[in-house]
Amino acid sequence: MGSKDEEEETDAFTDYDMLSTGPQHVFKSKDEQKLAVFELSRGLATLGVNGKENSFQRVVQGFDQIIKRIRKNK
Repeated sequence: MGSKDEEEETDAFTDYDMLSTGPQHVFKSKDEQKLAVFELSRGLATLGVNGKENSFQRVVQGFDQIIKRIRKNK
């Protein structure tokens, strides 16, 4: 059974993992690659938040907005 921190780390990257778009997927579309980069970045920023009110929360919110725009234009 994993610790709470391990679960949070896994949850932070769930959306990125679901995309199945990694650095080795060079033939994916530009939008798919861009979405993957922002999903991964959001996951990293989410780990930085760690339940605290700080600047990482603004970063996560910014990534959320960008991700929504990219998904809408797909």
